[in-house]
Amino acid sequence: FVSADLSWSWWGEISMVDAGPEGVAVVVADVGEVAARGVGSAYLGAGWKRFEDGVRPPPDIDAALLGPQTAWRVAFTCSQVCPEHNNVSEFRAGLAAVRRLVRNRGCRGCRVVIATDSLVALGVASKGRSSSRPLLFQARRLAALTLFAEITPVWPYVPSEWNLADAATRGGRRVGVHHETASKAGDRGRSHIAEIRGPWAVVWC
Repeated sequence: FVSADLSWSWWGEISMVDAGPEGVAVVVADVGEVAARGVGSAYLGAGWKRFEDGVRPPPDIDAALLGPQTAWRVAFTCSQVCPEHNNVSEFRAGLAAVRRLVRNRGCRGCRVVIATDSLVALGVASKGRSSSRPLLFQARRLAALTLFAEITPVWPYVPSEWNLADAATRGGRRVGVHHETASKAGDRGRSHIAEIRGPWAVVWC
């Protein structure tokens, strides 16, 4: 039987993952247990929030955590070796974040927050299964890792224009949002990271 301690604490680091044309990336920030709980607690029990078709879900990360007062850093990047569907790459980025956490004994028995801009990856990770064979294979790897390490990942949603791992998926170890992503957000009337972070913001090209 599989059991879980309901009194598990929150790991005070948030991971943000993304996949792009040049590979996958993981960026992290030490925000403290209280902030991590504030982001991830909405997903405890439910695991997945349902929205009507065509409705874009609101972000689950406070824009304040994306400001210049929070020190984000690139923790992992990996170039794309062989072509695969973007949904699989997005899930692989989340799996890379979990693998990184598994190596840290300090987060054993904790809930960990891994933010993604892929609703497909978010849904598969939360449900633990998929009708797509490539995604099902990755979901089983995720289950094995979390069971071994005794961690509980929660997967909040972050829009692409807020995803600080975006630039690192397009070459170089950089934190930020690529100018193409920011431009698309601006054309659609949505706030992107340069606006959120204020005059000190950097939109990486």
